[in-house]
Amino acid sequence: MIGSESVLRVFKQHGFKIDGSTVFFNERQILSATESAPAAFQIRARNPEKNLELGNGFPVFCGTSGEVYIAEKDKSQRLGTMADYKKIAKLVQSSSLNQMTAHESVHPHELVSETAISICCGSI
Repeated sequence: MIGSESVLRVFKQHGFKIDGSTVFFNERQILSATESAPAAFQIRARNPEKNLELGNGFPVFCGTSGEVYIAEKDKSQRLGTMADYKKIAKLVQSSSLNQMTAHESVHPHELVSETAISICCGSI
């Protein structure tokens, strides 16, 4: 579901079926979009020495983003917390393999949405 009228207009102008705020994609439209994607692109950092090139066979390692649940050792699941967010951030930032970090590694459910978003996305 798309919450932006201007984005919905762009989809409609390109022949996508729209029903309210829902956009429907068919296989031809998806294949056409993937064919128009660049083979590579660059993410620019504040420090140009840290710029990353994605594509052309260059992998970029990054922490995960947007998870709702934490998986426990006993294979059960529970909602994520701010403590989980902090632990995951420390792991990602201390890894020599990660080249960039995601904005919200796990959603801290004990916080109201606006607070969680401002804390987890404050550095973007």
